[in-house]
Amino acid sequence: MLDNGFPFILQTEISSIYTDNSKGRKIHNVILAPNFDVVDQITEFLKSKGRVDYDGRPIFKLPCPELVEEMRKINEDIEIIPAHIWTPWFSLFGSMSGFNSV
Repeated sequence: MLDNGFPFILQTEISSIYTDNSKGRKIHNVILAPNFDVVDQITEFLKSKGRVDYDGRPIFKLPCPELVEEMRKINEDIEIIPAHIWTPWFSLFGSMSGFNSV
């Protein structure tokens, strides 16, 4: 919550493109952070994995399970959510995501 009492959700969206069991996976994930200190830590982690200044949605070769594990190491209150789950391309159920089931 900001100093003025207005609730604000700190979030970013990243693209995870990686190979799992010899199959390509492409999915966008939303990361929700509880405060700005945690945002800084997330940013530093993502910088260690690639460029955060590229495009509006940075792309990382980072499997979803690893993303969740690394975010939990930073802070247990971080939430990771598949973005726009029903869009036709790079969503969890999209035709280009590489996922056939959840």
